[in-house]
Amino acid sequence: RGSYSNSQRFKMPDLLMNNNFSFVKNFGKSTLSIESVNKFSSKPHNLSVVRYPDDISSGPNCCAIEREESPHSTTFYSDNSISNGWKFGSLSLTLKGGVGLLERRVKRESFDSKFGYLHLYAAPKIYYYLRRFKVEISSPLHYYNYHGGGGNSSLYMAPQLSLKYDISAKFNLRAGISMRRSGVD
Repeated sequence: RGSYSNSQRFKMPDLLMNNNFSFVKNFGKSTLSIESVNKFSSKPHNLSVVRYPDDISSGPNCCAIEREESPHSTTFYSDNSISNGWKFGSLSLTLKGGVGLLERRVKRESFDSKFGYLHLYAAPKIYYYLRRFKVEISSPLHYYNYHGGGGNSSLYMAPQLSLKYDISAKFNLRAGISMRRSGVD
């Protein structure tokens, strides 16, 4: 045989809210930019399974076994940054700093788990323009503080160098080198 007759019901109402905010303002030779991305997701689940006995002679509802699970998962993500840029002839400088947050929670009747991270970052960039060439140098500094599952912290730099040559108005050649490390999504 290997299988049992059963009936299943499953409900999964989702809630997803998010916003993207961006503000850019020029102040003479300086440009201020503020960006904010926030997302919230709630996913309550409900699964009910009723297994009927193999022996139908006892009646269809006799001795049925019912199991029900109601896990609930929520996720909150936020990334907020501010940057300012200045132009000095063919040299441009931008400074960007921000804070990011990820919080995930899974909850059941007998289980409750929270994990996520706090991400702080500062990213200076220098651009140099010379006719058809553009050179970009940056060295962002990242700090992650993880919580849940043992939790730890890390601090690292992610230097980048890129060169771009405009062959024409529609074609360009780009080369770059970088050292990166990704945090948890």
